Formats: sequence, structure tokens, C-alpha cells
Amino acid sequence: MLHAMLRAAARDFYAQEVLRDSPVAYWRLGEASGTTAVDEAGSNDGTYSGVTLGAAGLLAGDTNTAAEFNNSTDYIEVADHADFEVSTFTFECWVKHDAPTTGDLFIIADKTGTASANNSFGCWYDNRSSQGSPRRIRFQGPDGNANWEGTAVSDAVATGVHLVFVGDGTSGEIYADGVLVASGTIGANGTNSLPLRIGQIANGTAYGWDGTLDEAAFYDTALSPARIEAHYNAGTT
Repeated sequence: MLHAMLRAAARDFYAQEVLRDSPVAYWRLGEASGTTAVDEAGSNDGTYSGVTLGAAGLLAGDTNTAAEFNNSTDYIEVADHADFEVSTFTFECWVKHDAPTTGDLFIIADKTGTASANNSFGCWYDNRSSQGSPRRIRFQGPDGNANWEGTAVSDAVATGVHLVFVGDGTSGEIYADGVLVASGTIGANGTNSLPLRIGQIANGTAYGWDGTLDEAAFYDTALSPARIEAHYNAGTT
């Protein structure tokens, strides 16, 4: 009994670290069936569309499962809400790219109409051949300014990586496995009636994620470097 309790506590450790920082939404993506991606932090449940549930999770020592996306029709949609229309925010997710699909593979798009005309931010893996090898992780704001990241992140995408995107209305940062790897200008979020989407951009066209996404969380604050590192450590120990 004691061993079982210790194992359960270890599995919950990552979720406890996330919830300590008061996310406005936290989707563990561990549902075994159904169409609802439960928000563990609030009332921003998402709806699965075409997503394969029960994929192997990306946290060490955690039996909670993850969600698998097919680069085409799969996504999670979260209804338009003021929680996502904030100038200062953090989005984090554990990601794993399972196949060598070429294109812009979106991890999340917050109220984003198209790949080139953003009303808010988009985070994606740019796997186009024009970007060379390895490819890039991209973080773009509504003004079209982008932040490109290179080898350290791109090499890890195939095996699983903890990605964190932080914006404050003026600048943005990318953290990979607890370490700051890039920063730049992204501009402030916009407001419109479009939803937030995980795994695809919000206007329902292509640019979908190809692989696994796990433990997605959105905050209306900028997580500190120390807390980002703490989240990564909790997911790997």
C-alpha cells in the first residue's frame, strides 16, 4: 500500500507544480475516451476533434497518457474567452514530433486567423525544407515578428521536449527543457471571437501538429525562469 501511494504521489508531482502557478487553463490531455479535454484549473474545457487519445505520455514516471495528432484534421478547440486575451501570458506543453512531415506544424494558435495574418500568437515547429536542417521552433505575434530557434530545440522535438513560450505584449521568450533558448519581439495579443486551438491554427485550415502533445497549460502571467525550470524538473524526475 505504501509503495502504491508513493507511486501515485510521484505521478501527481508535475500537476501539483503546474497548479502552484495558477494557470487559467490546464489540459493534461490524458482522457481515455470522449470528446472533452478537461481543464484541470478552471472552466475552459476543450473539444477533441479527430485526436487519438491514450498515447504514451511524455512525463517521466507518470502513467497519465497524452494526445496524438495527425497533421491534418486533428485539433483541440477551446471557446473564445477573456482568459486568453491578455498581454502577458505563458503557454507550456510537452511535445514530440513522430513523423518527418514537411510544413508548419502548429502546437497552439491563440485566436489566430491565418498563418500570415495573426490576431494573437502562434507557436509551431517549422519543418519546411526551406528552413534547412534541423528545422526551427517558431513563436510569432500579431505584428508578424517572429522568434526562430535552432539546433538545441529542433533536435529534441523528435524525442520529446518541454517547451514554454512567454510573452509580455512587447517581447517573447522560448524555453526548452527549462533553459532560455531564444527571445525577441512579438507584439501584443489581439482580441476577436476566434477560439484557441491546440494542434492547429484557429481558422481550421492545415498546419496541424504531427505527433504527441501532453500537459498543455496557459497562464495570464509570465512564469519566472526558476518556475519554468521547476516544471521541467518535475516532469523528468
